[in-house]
Amino acid sequence: MIQEIGFVSRTATKSDELTIERFDELSSALSTALDDIAAFEVTIGAANSFEDAAFLEVHDHGGSELIHRRLREVAQARRLS
Repeated sequence: MIQEIGFVSRTATKSDELTIERFDELSSALSTALDDIAAFEVTIGAANSFEDAAFLEVHDHGGSELIHRRLREVAQARRLS
């Protein structure tokens, strides 16, 4: 899964799935949408887990939140068009 976008699938049958063709279309739009985001420092913290998934803690002072917001905006705009 690509967070904020969905699962890439050969045939998209569910609302959280997209085809390879749709992914390619979104890739162009996403690349442009992220062009003006400056580099930011990320600190990787401790390993942690939920019952079914391991992850590393990430501290970036909100830097990734801007990226997530842009991804959601582009994905939403593309769904509406």
